[in-house]
Amino acid sequence: QSTTMSGLYSWLHPLKLISDTPTTISSLMGIIREGVSQLSWSKPNKGSAAVITSLHLILVRCCSSPDKNIYKKSDTNLQQTEAIVALFSSSAIGVITSLLKKLADILLPLWSQKQTVGPTNAGVLSLLASLSLRLLRLLLCELLDDGTFQLRDTRVLSALFSLHTVMCSAPYSGVFQTAAPEIQSLIVDCLVTYTKPENIESEE
Repeated sequence: QSTTMSGLYSWLHPLKLISDTPTTISSLMGIIREGVSQLSWSKPNKGSAAVITSLHLILVRCCSSPDKNIYKKSDTNLQQTEAIVALFSSSAIGVITSLLKKLADILLPLWSQKQTVGPTNAGVLSLLASLSLRLLRLLLCELLDDGTFQLRDTRVLSALFSLHTVMCSAPYSGVFQTAAPEIQSLIVDCLVTYTKPENIESEE
């Protein structure tokens, strides 16, 4: 019973941080940052519950329809824009990139040896990847959509390519057969944001 209650607390704990202030986002990002450090090859589920809840809460706060396959910058209202600004203030791109890299690092040894993570772990890792990629897509769209800014941090691209290799590529893709198409689509969406032409104003 104590184990069940502890597990339930892990899932629900981030809900205590919800408020109408911008500190909600920074607090939830703190949970994700801590969760990244707890994830490991031997215990891929450790710390994942609070991270999944936090990611979902952030997406709900920043998007009108967080489960939509397309994110449009023009769809955000003032409250959502404030939440997105708070994400950038919390170094969200770096944190999410670290999370995606950790997922790839956990799966890489298993992928190279053609070993399985089991259905439970596969489900958790797929959900972590999907939510993280949705949030990363949102951040990249906000940053790069109008061509004003460029993101030269190659760690983002490296994490995306590594994650695609271990979750969407043969021979390991059978483990994530259900989630692989969605994850691959989200990765492509993130990569497409880099193709936006740079907006260079001519100087007179």
